[in-house]
Amino acid sequence: MGLEPAASCVKSKRYNQLNYAPAIQTVIAAVFLPVVGAHGYSSMFFLFAACLVLYFLAAAFWLPETKAKTLEEIEAHFAAPGKTRVAVDS
Repeated sequence: MGLEPAASCVKSKRYNQLNYAPAIQTVIAAVFLPVVGAHGYSSMFFLFAACLVLYFLAAAFWLPETKAKTLEEIEAHFAAPGKTRVAVDS
């Protein structure tokens, strides 16, 4: 997952989000075998299928279309209402 095209202010937030992945993987690893032992593999399949549906709905309705948009336009979409970002020249 390359982060190079992201603006520097977005990168720090994205790296923070990536830090949750090991915690989620640990929870899945800890829960998988007990659930499979008690309810079978189909219960885990349906749990992961439900997660997939939720992720799809979030991507379809919450995330903006980014085709042919600049980083500034995408950043403005996620900015808090009334908050403007001041550009700083280096």
